[in-house]
Amino acid sequence: MGIIEKELSNFNIEDLEGQIELNRGEILHVHIGNFRLDLTIKEFKEFAEVIEKSSESLSDIKNET
Repeated sequence: MGIIEKELSNFNIEDLEGQIELNRGEILHVHIGNFRLDLTIKEFKEFAEVIEKSSESLSDIKNET
């Protein structure tokens, strides 16, 4: 367990609470319910880009129907 430097975000997805925290050593922790990701800042940025592209693809698919 790391030391939290800064809480970056709190959010809810349906009934799940989530947080994104910056921990000492520049490690980002993404918590959604019992799910947890530990990422470097570079990995987090790459992951965020993948999520954004996936969201755009989903919107395109939804618009086709």
